[in-house]
Amino acid sequence: AVVSTQSGHYGRGLFVKQQVFLCVFSTTEFNTMSGPLLFSLLLTCTLPWTQGAGSSNIEGKQVMREIFPDRLCTNLVFGSGYNSITLSRTGTATIQHNSSTVHVPGNAFISHSFKIKHFSGREDLRAEFDSDSEIAKSEGFMGSSKSAFVKILTAEDVTVLDSLLVVDIDIVTDSTSIRGHVEMSPEGKNLLDVGQYTKFIEKFGTHYLRKKVYGGKLILMIRISSKTKAEKEEMDKKLKMTAGSIGNDPEFRSKMYEIEQLGKLHLSLYTLGGVPYTGDISLDSAIEYVLKFSGNVLVKDEVRELEFLGLWRTLGVPRDFGQHVFSYQHETDKIMAIFSGLQEVTTTVEDIALLRFYEMSWLSDDGWSEIVDVRTKLAKHRQDITRQFGEGDIHGFWGISEEYKDTVPELMTEIQNILQDERRYRSSDNTYLRSASLPALYLSTANWEYYARASSTSPIPIFLEDSSSHREISFSFSHSTFIKSRNYPGYVLCMGRNYYGVYWKALSAAYTPYCTWYLQHSTEPRKETLEYGDRFVIYNVHWSSFTFGLDTSGSWIVALYENSVTTGHPGAIWELEKISWRRLAGED
Repeated sequence: AVVSTQSGHYGRGLFVKQQVFLCVFSTTEFNTMSGPLLFSLLLTCTLPWTQGAGSSNIEGKQVMREIFPDRLCTNLVFGSGYNSITLSRTGTATIQHNSSTVHVPGNAFISHSFKIKHFSGREDLRAEFDSDSEIAKSEGFMGSSKSAFVKILTAEDVTVLDSLLVVDIDIVTDSTSIRGHVEMSPEGKNLLDVGQYTKFIEKFGTHYLRKKVYGGKLILMIRISSKTKAEKEEMDKKLKMTAGSIGNDPEFRSKMYEIEQLGKLHLSLYTLGGVPYTGDISLDSAIEYVLKFSGNVLVKDEVRELEFLGLWRTLGVPRDFGQHVFSYQHETDKIMAIFSGLQEVTTTVEDIALLRFYEMSWLSDDGWSEIVDVRTKLAKHRQDITRQFGEGDIHGFWGISEEYKDTVPELMTEIQNILQDERRYRSSDNTYLRSASLPALYLSTANWEYYARASSTSPIPIFLEDSSSHREISFSFSHSTFIKSRNYPGYVLCMGRNYYGVYWKALSAAYTPYCTWYLQHSTEPRKETLEYGDRFVIYNVHWSSFTFGLDTSGSWIVALYENSVTTGHPGAIWELEKISWRRLAGED
């Protein structure tokens, strides 16, 4: 059922040194009740666009394409300039041409595709729409665009918890372009002849519009959010089975209704060509709109791609003009790389905010406060770069890239250090011991005979203590560990003889091998040191074929035979939970 709707216009202010174009597009977004899904955040984050300029590097790019352009910007005349150094349209043409082909409204498809694509996360989505998108990408990164395509390209609405399906219809009906001889205008030629290359670029740009492609484009993005890694992985498997080319209308309807059964959906619809989306906001009405879209594009096609050619390729332009462009473009590419890197760091912070009550529940209030401080610095850096880039001239771009060149790795290192410090478990730190497979169950209070119980409502604080007084707890059969609790001073958890119960006993009276334990990581056998967020098995030192676990009722802590681990017994794997979050929830 649809619970909310948002529709409207987003303005796109394209920064130009002396003139501003305002291009507008229409988009509709709607939410449906959505079901549980997730993903675990890696401490080491890769920044795909920050190693140099990477795939975003447009230095010396002869042909630049703008895919899915804003509607009003498609009225630009052939020869109109684009400045790839300042990331702006000049609004002034220096290219003169004899004629251009004329658009004939589409009555047939030159090409047509209708697909459903599965994406496991932001990186996959960005990679799909990354090619031939330098203009939209650069304007979006620098904050001068809020176009539909840029929202998809940057995946700004997608979180680390989301699995994605994208319904993608791509139609080409016609193309028009400059034909015949082209030459430089007298004003442009005069500037080039006297070597006024920078002034030429400021007025006419680095590229000129030479081709328009007509047709239509529809992207229906379907997001489903998880709460656990396992659920997300399972959801991705189901969505992947739904992906593929669509052969007919019933097949599409069937796939959409299959998806609707998987959980809560958030839908975003972006279109170019055809008639605007109208009608009731529901999955049904969205399906009907998608199925009619191709026919509507034949009635009303629009410009779906603009193609710009480098001015240094024009006959009569001095050979060193291109090198002049490239030298300044190199700095712009570096600024773009820095800015996109800052966006990636921002996304990382947003993911942490989302996961801190789930798989990153080990993040304390103080740790989160430090992350918030990083987020504040991030926002300031982004604002400062955008302001300096917009207010400066191309001669000052080197100073911007130089000032901020180390910002992204420094901020990411700061985040990683915070998280690594928060994850570190130190011997004797108070914590809760929680079942990893049955996360509502904790090591709880003892009965009158000191046998250990399990409970979802009355966990007791415990601490792990290395038996050799090491500061850290090791995953190793050469390092044994005591399990203690300040609720039972001087006592340790032990495994019983013959009947293999688990109980508290005074350490002074205990046979130590019965009361010490080995920890083994459940998924990373080579990991050496225990951290918050780890899942582990607890083996008894003396009864080494038995592990610390839950009975079938989930009420008692008992000894499980070691094959319980390999057979997937739900009570054999454990994890630590920081106490501060339960205090935050008012449960302590």
